[in-house]
Amino acid sequence: MIYLKVRGGLCNRIRALDSLISLCNVYKRDLTVFWPLDSALNVPFEELFLSINPKNFKLEIFNTPPAFPENYVPTVKNQIKNFVRFRSVNKELKFFAKHLYSLPQHSKKFSEAYLDGIYNS
Repeated sequence: MIYLKVRGGLCNRIRALDSLISLCNVYKRDLTVFWPLDSALNVPFEELFLSINPKNFKLEIFNTPPAFPENYVPTVKNQIKNFVRFRSVNKELKFFAKHLYSLPQHSKKFSEAYLDGIYNS
């Protein structure tokens, strides 16, 4: 299973999604895409595109709130913040946040904050 959180505007998201779909097609790996509804593009995937039905792998696309899954991992701090800000996600997204939180963490060089700094510079 490969998880992809697309970022930026429409063209950046299309480029990333197309690349990963090609790779998943070749290597026959399932793909889960998190499509954040944020200030860069606040439109659900289904309103822009027809459904994609690849033959060699399973593709799931979830519309997510901004800062998912970082702000939705099951820590006390995040749960308090989300409660105070009236933020919530459905059970399926809670499952993904918990699952992604349990995966081994990669180098801090490729952390969300680091990538945001590069993207916004």
